[in-house]
Amino acid sequence: MRKKKMRKIKMRKKKRKIKIRKIKTRKTKMRMIKIKIRKINITIKKNRKKRVDIKKLQTIKNQIKLLRDRLRVIIINIADYDSDKEKDHYICAH
Repeated sequence: MRKKKMRKIKMRKKKRKIKIRKIKTRKTKMRMIKIKIRKINITIKKNRKKRVDIKKLQTIKNQIKLLRDRLRVIIINIADYDSDKEKDHYICAH
């Protein structure tokens, strides 16, 4: 009985996890970050030369906050770096 209970709990945890995927394309030099929460997709695009608008990041933050209440998933830090360092805007999912 104990083994079965443990398996069920593990499966539930796996379903609640958030997938983060980075896709790099050479032609457009765009970096996309796709986040899948069950059936809902959130995408962030960023040029290496340009910065992402802060308003877009705030809207994404609000969307994920709304989703967090439903799914009981703790998310979010959207951090932005300088373009000189060539680091992307990313979302930390905990």
